[in-house]
Amino acid sequence: MLSRLDHGAMLASILDNGTVGIMMISPDGRITHANEAFCQMTGFDQAELSAMRESDLVHPDDVRTCQHEHRLVVEGEARLLEFKRRYVRKDGAVLWTKGSASLQRDKEDGAPAFIFSLIAETAGDKSEATIASLYERLEIALTASRIGVWEIDFDPPRMVWDARMRELYGLDEDETCSPEEWQGFLHREDVERVMAEWDRCFAGGSHFESQFRIRRKDGAVRHFHALAQIFRDETGKPQRAIGANWDVTERQILIEKALAEKERLNVTLYSIGDAVVCTDAAGLVTFMNPVAEKLTGWTASEAMACPVIEIFNIIEESSGKRPASPVDLCIREDKAFTFEAGTILLSRTGEAYDIGFSAAPVKTAAEGVLGSIIIFNDVTKDRADQKRVARSAYHDALTGLPNRATFMIKVQSALNEAKEQDRMHALCFIDLDRFKLVNDQGGHAAGDALLCHVAKLIGLSSTSKDVPARLGGDEFALLIRDCGIEEAEAAANALVEAVGNMEFRWDDKLFRVGASIGVTIVTRDSASLAEVLDDADRACYRAKKSGRGQVHVRRPKERPAARDSEVYRTKSANLH
Repeated sequence: MLSRLDHGAMLASILDNGTVGIMMISPDGRITHANEAFCQMTGFDQAELSAMRESDLVHPDDVRTCQHEHRLVVEGEARLLEFKRRYVRKDGAVLWTKGSASLQRDKEDGAPAFIFSLIAETAGDKSEATIASLYERLEIALTASRIGVWEIDFDPPRMVWDARMRELYGLDEDETCSPEEWQGFLHREDVERVMAEWDRCFAGGSHFESQFRIRRKDGAVRHFHALAQIFRDETGKPQRAIGANWDVTERQILIEKALAEKERLNVTLYSIGDAVVCTDAAGLVTFMNPVAEKLTGWTASEAMACPVIEIFNIIEESSGKRPASPVDLCIREDKAFTFEAGTILLSRTGEAYDIGFSAAPVKTAAEGVLGSIIIFNDVTKDRADQKRVARSAYHDALTGLPNRATFMIKVQSALNEAKEQDRMHALCFIDLDRFKLVNDQGGHAAGDALLCHVAKLIGLSSTSKDVPARLGGDEFALLIRDCGIEEAEAAANALVEAVGNMEFRWDDKLFRVGASIGVTIVTRDSASLAEVLDDADRACYRAKKSGRGQVHVRRPKERPAARDSEVYRTKSANLH
C-alpha cells in the first residue's frame, strides 16, 4: 500500500502535464507540489513554490477567506469546495482565478493527506474583476468602520457573529451569542423600545433599523447603530436575517455635546440685548433672535431661508442709498467688518433706526465659510444725544447758527481755497443798531427773541453753501462763498434793508432795529486769517460810524485812518 507521500508524488506526476493549474497542499497549508501550468500562471518555479505556503501566494485581501476555506476542507465540512481567489504573481500582478479543492485522505487511517486543487485563470473576465473590486471595497469599508456582521436562522434558531461583532460586544473569540443573550446586552432603558421595533419589523417588514445602548461584559456602555434585512419564504414566513452593528458612541457624544452647546448658544443669543441674524453661505437667513425680530419687523419663521438683504434692509444715512451687502462683503473678503454709525435700518413696519453693526464670516477649518453673522443694535437715542452734544459744541445755543469757533474754521477754509484755487469769497460782519434799547425796555428775554428773529433773516438771505454765524452779543457774521465785491455789497445792502424793515413786538411795545455791515473780500492775495478778520471788523466799525444802517466795503488796498485805530483796538481784542 502506498504511503501518503508516495501517493501524492504519483498523483503529481500523472497530472503534471495538464493545461489546468494544479496544486497539492498539505493539511497545514504548505504547497507540496504544483504543475507546470500553475508555475506559468504565477511566474514561480516548482522549487520556489515548494518553499511557500498557499497563504504566501494569495492576495492579502483574500488570505482570511483562503484560510477559512482551507479549514472547511481539512475538517471535512466541505467535500468539494469551489472558490474564486486572487493570487499575486512573482512580478506583482494580480492573478484572478476560479477553482475547486477536495481533500484526499490516507487509505490506512483516514487522516487528511493533502488537498487537491484545480485552478483556472480568469484574468480577462471583467465581471469577475468588478465583483472582486466591489468585494474589496466592502472589506475595506467594514474594516475601516469596524462594522460587525451577524446572521440568524429562525428555524431552527441559530445565531452567528463574525469576529468584529464579538469584539464590539466584548466577547472572546470562541464565545457565541443567542438572541436572548443579545437582548441581555441592551441597556434597560432601551429594551422595550428596541424589541418593539424588532417585533414590528418581524411581523411584516423587511428592513430593521435602530439605535440603542448596550452594556458590555466589562460594564462599559456603548451606543450602537443597527441595520438588518429579514428574508422570507414564498408564504411570507421569516426564514433568516442578516444584519450589522457599528459603534457610534463617539459620534453620539459629539452630537450630545453639539446639541448642548447649541442650546447654550441659543439661550445666549436670545438673552443678549443685541440683535443677531445668521445666514448660510448663500446669504439666506438661518437664525434671528427676538431683538432682531423687533428691529427688522420680521418674525424668525417668516425670515427663515429669505435673502438677508430683504430682512436686514439698510441705507446709508448720508446718501439714502442701499450700500453693498455686508454679508457678501465679509464672506468675499473673509474677515469681519464693523460699522459704528451712519447706517439706517428700515423696519418692515415702517420705523427707521439709526444702528451700529458688525458682520463676520462663520467658518470652520475643515469646511471653510459656512455663512455669516450680523450683530446690530439701535443707537438712535445715543446718536441723537451725540448730535446734540456736537451741535452745542459747534453752534450757538440761542440761535442755532454756527458759533464763533466754527465760523473761524470755515473762514480759514475759505482763505485756503482762495489761495490754492484762486477763488474769491466775501466776509461780512453784522452789528445790530439800537439793540441795547430792546434789552433795556423789554428785558433780556426780548433781546434773545430779537436775536433769534435776526438769525432767521440772515439764514434766509444765505444760500446752502454760505455760512451765517453768531459771534456773540448782537454781532453776527456771514461768509458768502464765490462772491465778488459788487455782489457782496448788494447782498449786504439787501440784508440791511430787511433788518431795518423788521417790526419786532414785545408785550405792548414795538421796536425797530437796524444793522451795520462791514464787508471785506477774501482773495489769494489775503495775507492771513487775522488780516481778513481785522479788515471785516474795521469795515463794520466804519459802517456804524457812517450813521448806522450802512454798508462799508473794505477793498484790498484800503488802509485804516489814524483816528480809527484807537477806537477800534478795544473791540478788536474781543474778536481774536
